[in-house]
Amino acid sequence: MTLDSQNLKKSQASKPETETQVVPLDATATKPKAVAQKAAYNARTFGVYSNSLMPGESEQDVSATCEELYQEYEVSSLSGEVLVKQYVQVLLKIARLDRGLANKVSNCLSTRSCRKEFADQVGISPLIQDQLPDWWFELDPAQYKRAEICKKGLIQAKQLKVHHSPELMAQVPTQYPELVQIALGFGWRQNLQTFGEWLALRYKNQSPIFNIQLLIDEIKKGFEFELLWAKNEDRYKSVVQAVMAQAELNVRCDPNLQRAEAMLHKKARDLREQLSEYKRLQRLETDVLLVREVKSQKALT
Repeated sequence: MTLDSQNLKKSQASKPETETQVVPLDATATKPKAVAQKAAYNARTFGVYSNSLMPGESEQDVSATCEELYQEYEVSSLSGEVLVKQYVQVLLKIARLDRGLANKVSNCLSTRSCRKEFADQVGISPLIQDQLPDWWFELDPAQYKRAEICKKGLIQAKQLKVHHSPELMAQVPTQYPELVQIALGFGWRQNLQTFGEWLALRYKNQSPIFNIQLLIDEIKKGFEFELLWAKNEDRYKSVVQAVMAQAELNVRCDPNLQRAEAMLHKKARDLREQLSEYKRLQRLETDVLLVREVKSQKALT
């Protein structure tokens, strides 16, 4: 088994994608945040020169990696343990550098220049560039699902308006699950009110069709960016990926980070070679002892 820095990323692994559930969809959950300013990043801020555990790193994961390496390289002496611990420390630093580079790329995507580049490529008005939500630039599948729910919920609301009937209004909870999620997020207490009663109370109008239209308008306003993304997802995603690739290229061109990365990977290679040599010598020593023991037994007989 070959071990690398991936063994020490378990605690920082991405969360599993959230399954779509009939739960309230809050229109305020992904409001745009202030556009981030450039932050200073370098090898020191990434923790490359720290020998202590950093936030988010698990002592249990480190111990488990050490145990695997002890077995892989058949460590049975203090010198072998020292080599393993040095190697694991380098793997930790490589993992920190990788996380730091990813964070720096993410920070670049939050700058006005990157968002302007994206907006220019997809044809978004400069007036709303600073309002673009952060999740557009995070490539988060859970947010894509949320946008798709908004899109389906709007379609279902329009269908309900076109085909309105008392019977269909009563079937909203079973026929229009995405619309239900949006309504719950807007405050519908499903266990206390019918959908029609909630619409009448919310929009203060006697006409169900007019109330549905007001709901449609509110969905368009409250989920503006989710609907815009869902409408253009493939195109937007490809442009974000291209902007991200360019940002990563720019980050990796930093000579200080290049030196730190080269230094760490060279240390890792050197320590792997030392561990392989340690394993070879340990086996050789074992073979020599075994031959001596056999000769000794033959001499006795």
